Amino acid sequence: MLRVSKTSRNSSSRSSSRTSSPNRARLSSDRHVRMRE
Repeated sequence: MLRVSKTSRNSSSRSSSRTSSPNRARLSSDRHVRMRE
């Protein structure tokens, strides 16, 4: 659980830096990773 939380935070920070387009793609990827875990 801790690992997922850290990953989510990191992803959010990275997405913010990128444009909104990649942001959406990242969110999708994050969901997949979460389901996998």
